[in-house]
Amino acid sequence: MADERKSILTASKPTQVDNRQFLAFAVTPETVALVPVEQVVEILSAATAEIVPLPQMPECVVGVYNWRGEILWMVDLGALLGYDSADYAGQTCTAIVVHAEGQRLGLIVTQVEETVWYAQDQIQPAPPMAFASELEPFLQGYLLKEDGSTLLVLDAPAILHAPLWQVPR
Repeated sequence: MADERKSILTASKPTQVDNRQFLAFAVTPETVALVPVEQVVEILSAATAEIVPLPQMPECVVGVYNWRGEILWMVDLGALLGYDSADYAGQTCTAIVVHAEGQRLGLIVTQVEETVWYAQDQIQPAPPMAFASELEPFLQGYLLKEDGSTLLVLDAPAILHAPLWQVPR
């Protein structure tokens, strides 16, 4: 019976020490990505009216959001990765709060799918120029599903340390 409920994205529970758990989500309706669950703090729904836009920011920066009394930057992950920017006006958006080295960031995604398990050695390094130049700095690698489709494996610390967030001195 448990076999009937296997994920469409992956095999079953971990059986080896090198297996790792990921959160699967849609960056766009056609693009599924993964981020290691240890880099995820929370999944939240936020009304766009509660996200305060800031002037003179890159298109991917939707604004800031009051999250548990802290200011949380909210980023359209699709736009950051080089896909078309979504229109979130007047809607509720889904965001994945990721963290690294004490920093947090809200990544707005199309939809959160599920958690999945993969062995570390299944992650393939991205060949040079195989993916969009906007995506490459944030790509840890990719996974091929049994049906031949690709899952992007993103690196949250790389997103948090992107030049976009560096303050000029």
